Amino acid sequence: MDSLPINKYVATAVVASLLYVGICRRRTSKVYPPGPPADLIIGHARVFPLEYFHTVFADWGKKFGNIIYVHILGRPIVIINSLDVARELLEKRGVNYSDRPTSTLYDMMNWSRAIFCLPYGDRWRPLRRMIAEKFTPTAVKTFFPVIETEVNDFLRRFESDPLGYKTNMHRLFSSMTINLVYGYRVTTDNDPYVASIEHAAYLTAKYTPGAVPVDFLPILRFLPAWFPGAGFVSHAKETDVLIQGLCDELNGIVTKQRTAGTAAPSLMAQWQEDYENSELPGVSYEDLKLTGFCTYVAGVETTESTLLTFFIMIIHHPEVAKAAQIELDAFIAEEGRLPSLQDRPRLPYIDCILKETFRASSPAPMSIPHVSQNDDEYEGMFIPGGSMIMSNIWYGNMMNDESVYPSPSDFNPERFIQKDGDAPILDPTDVVFGFGRRICPGRHFADSALWLAIASVLSVYDILPPIHPKTGKEVLPKIEFTSAVTIHPKPFDCRVIPRSAKHLALLHGAGDL
Repeated sequence: MDSLPINKYVATAVVASLLYVGICRRRTSKVYPPGPPADLIIGHARVFPLEYFHTVFADWGKKFGNIIYVHILGRPIVIINSLDVARELLEKRGVNYSDRPTSTLYDMMNWSRAIFCLPYGDRWRPLRRMIAEKFTPTAVKTFFPVIETEVNDFLRRFESDPLGYKTNMHRLFSSMTINLVYGYRVTTDNDPYVASIEHAAYLTAKYTPGAVPVDFLPILRFLPAWFPGAGFVSHAKETDVLIQGLCDELNGIVTKQRTAGTAAPSLMAQWQEDYENSELPGVSYEDLKLTGFCTYVAGVETTESTLLTFFIMIIHHPEVAKAAQIELDAFIAEEGRLPSLQDRPRLPYIDCILKETFRASSPAPMSIPHVSQNDDEYEGMFIPGGSMIMSNIWYGNMMNDESVYPSPSDFNPERFIQKDGDAPILDPTDVVFGFGRRICPGRHFADSALWLAIASVLSVYDILPPIHPKTGKEVLPKIEFTSAVTIHPKPFDCRVIPRSAKHLALLHGAGDL
């Protein structure tokens, strides 16, 4: 007998289950949050955006309000377009809104064991505690030397390659993060460990959860890889094998160095010691290894996105760079050196630039979705248990809302300069790192790394537009962003040129300007 193609099996199962869901929904008298009209079977699948979610949801918010309900193939989704709603649900009611979406595909890749995929509960808590203890504002200071070493190398590479900002920047954060986690120094642009980790991240992102049949019909995970349409089976296996191998190898490097007494300070060295001393109750050694790997994956892309945004904004706003350099030159003239992280309180305008960079383009404009564990009600509106909660931090009286930040399309760090009597203004760092129990545990490290990178590069260099090869004139690149969970400025050219020989000499220990 001929086999039906896999998509027909899926279609049959989905239609049957969703007819049941539709009947059940008609029987309920619950009042759901407003939203666009839905189709009978597929719900909002035809109108749900496939890209630039944050701008579409902002438009929906203007029409339907601060909280919107949609459903796709029976899966409920609640979109939040308000900081007040986000804080009420994700923080004040966080015990009910701290789960993560599930994915059979991620389970097949063994990503479901990862800290950022684990459901809220007894397995997640000790891992979260293990990470959070190393990333408190005080604990992060232990790793200031890692940040400062990598930023200094970042600056020096511009001496020989003033046009290669993208490669240089990527190496900055990949080297900094792998150094932080494993005490491993990257010495080339093509480090084999970094390349392997990023290939694993690419394989993970290749199939978006919810976009493959197995996430709707989990039994399909048992199909043989040769079955038509079942390419995800071999893909998941390849990803799992690669990640497990990397976890073992990188962890093994730290173990050998600790045995030899040569281990550099790192998170993994500390975690191994804590584990051996029975100071990590509830954490298995396999979970410890995977958490180290996850810390690298989570730490590179968003920080790189933010510094890319800073670069293109400074190209378009040289007056901001000049204002910062006045502050920096006054500091350098007094101290005779480049600023360090200990000097942050003395350079408030750099803080303002970083805040405005976060505000102008949040690296993850829809944050990372939460999931409600149980049914709930908000202002008379029913939120089903199991709803995916998506917070639009790009809008929703947050980053790009006129009522919070006047002229939000302007890049204006001075909006964060507070004078006596001024009304408090929302600090973007209170939003861009997420909400509640799932807030990014590495936020203090990322914030410190970005601050020092901005302060240091502006101390020594000017970030300038590229030169047109025929006219010899500067050409401003367009400010455009990609569409993904983490967004980046689209590729652009620029020049990173020393401000003067004296400023460049600061990299090599000469201090007087």
